[in-house]
Amino acid sequence: MAGLIDLPNELLSLIAENLERPRDLTHLAQTCRILNKFVIADGWKRFAKGRFNIPPSDAKNTIHGLTTLYRNWDRKAFVACSLPSWNKVRSLHHDDRPIRDWNHLQRQSMGWQPRLDSYEEGGVGGIWAERREVLAWSAGTSLMIRVQETGPNIHPIDRESDEFQAEERPMGPFKTAKHYSYRIPGGHEGRDDIVDLKFLRPHQKNTPAEQLVFGTASGGLSMLTAPLERGKTIEQQFETNGHCVRAVSISPAVRPLMAASFTNSDLVLYDLSTQNDQFVKPISHTAIVQTYFNPRVWSSNFISDDKFAVGLGPSDEPLEVYQARPDGLVPMPLRKFRMVDNDTGQRATSVYSIIPIPTQSQGGSASNNVFLSGGFDGLVKLHDMRSPRNVDTIFWDVTNDASIYSLVCQGTERFIAGTSMHCMLKVFDLRFPGSHAYHHIPIPTKPLPKRQDYTYNAVIENTKGSASIVTGGWNVYLSPRPARQHPGYPQRQEPRGPSDSSPVYSLSLPSATSPNLYAGLENMVENLTFTSVLDRHPDPLFSHLRAPYYRQHEVLNLSMYEQGDQDHLNMHLLVQDNLTDGLADNLQKMDLARKWGLDERWKDPSSDRWVRGQAPPSNARRSGHRRGRARSGRGAQRNM
Repeated sequence: MAGLIDLPNELLSLIAENLERPRDLTHLAQTCRILNKFVIADGWKRFAKGRFNIPPSDAKNTIHGLTTLYRNWDRKAFVACSLPSWNKVRSLHHDDRPIRDWNHLQRQSMGWQPRLDSYEEGGVGGIWAERREVLAWSAGTSLMIRVQETGPNIHPIDRESDEFQAEERPMGPFKTAKHYSYRIPGGHEGRDDIVDLKFLRPHQKNTPAEQLVFGTASGGLSMLTAPLERGKTIEQQFETNGHCVRAVSISPAVRPLMAASFTNSDLVLYDLSTQNDQFVKPISHTAIVQTYFNPRVWSSNFISDDKFAVGLGPSDEPLEVYQARPDGLVPMPLRKFRMVDNDTGQRATSVYSIIPIPTQSQGGSASNNVFLSGGFDGLVKLHDMRSPRNVDTIFWDVTNDASIYSLVCQGTERFIAGTSMHCMLKVFDLRFPGSHAYHHIPIPTKPLPKRQDYTYNAVIENTKGSASIVTGGWNVYLSPRPARQHPGYPQRQEPRGPSDSSPVYSLSLPSATSPNLYAGLENMVENLTFTSVLDRHPDPLFSHLRAPYYRQHEVLNLSMYEQGDQDHLNMHLLVQDNLTDGLADNLQKMDLARKWGLDERWKDPSSDRWVRGQAPPSNARRSGHRRGRARSGRGAQRNM
């Protein structure tokens, strides 16, 4: 009887393409020498092509990295750090002034609201552990740009040494990092603050310099061409007629168009191919007109090469999609999405964030007809341009109905929503039945019955028979819990951090395979790197690092809970443990990891609770009365 070893390589390749899990291919390689040689020579390449639809280059490491990244997201395994305020960075203003201090935060009378954008080169399609990440964020009238690199040909900086310059300090899996700053010439903090920014991607540029567009609250709109290492930084101006810029979006096409929305409800389209002109005029100008309301523009984004979505509010039709052509924006919208129920008299709402669904997703489409929106009602809604319904799927967190300020997709697996309060992120699953090899979530065909002891949402009650309702997920608070200062390190001098009620103003994920997620909070940019510090077989991207990858005093300890659903709340509040020797005990116990499939850093906060009869910890507060009496003067008057 013929066995697997008697099959030709063509049939073995078909088998490898259709295996369910990477460990199935590993078990196949362990059966005999002949199959082991096949797996090494061709098996991993075939599995990568059939299961993940990725190029066969560096297939084994790519599969290892992808599966580890998915596992870390499922187990909520991440390390959170705040991006520090470096004392010295490279200035992009003058060639003869390569280093300057970055201390403008003292000139802000209120908390600055960072806007983020990032992209990543490398990874899938090449050497998995060879990456270049570019991140930009705004801080008042200043821009910060960080370029990090890693790979076999990059010489790493000794992280344990204090001799390296602050501007070269890498974070996460990267070996080198360089930081640059640019401040708007003559800009005044609070008046000329940057309200949005976008990078041009590598396939859209004809120069090795970094190019990004930013708009300001005082009506400025510019493109910055920064060579970074050498050359002169050029700022190109776009005509706005002095109107305050609300949002900026760049189409993903090779020859990109840029759309800007203003606070006077105007939409303006620019051609970015005219990069040689010092002052660029728009190719079209469109005013949004609605019958019963005069809404303001809250958000806008390209959902495809030629489709541009606009979020308005308050309005009964707060979402409109326009067609963008090389000769301008078509004045009449392709479609308006209605969010109000005339029968029930539901009030109008606002849309604060819009993102397209990746085309590779089970819920996506090849022509980018599917996108997500988040708004005032605290719901994330999936819309399809091909569907007659206004909303096809609603993602609902039954435990919290805070407004959705920002959205970002994590590949084809999930999306993350930033809320308007509590420094909270909500993570929802996008994996519809049949779209993932490991597990999936069922989608109810009709809303579940309302329970009075949970959050009531009128939108959910009025969507019976019209949209699927998806509940479940998990929430994480980005506001760090107070931790004891490590005795071996000096006290950190961080800038004024976010309050516990800070919104998540913006989110950015460099690529679908990047382990980094960036969140913009009040006065702060926070970085979540999805990795497990106790993983014995970590992502090859982290292979050059020694565990636990980070210094203890740099890591923020966050808290999270599962959202649950309408029938079972399942709100298990958990906190992250410090990066200490105690983590080894967690690895041995594996209590939460066994019960809920979580990372070993998560623990029950009741284990740290002080009970009567025990000696209080050294960092515990002695009395709460003194804190209460301290709230007097202006604070007392403000709360009246």
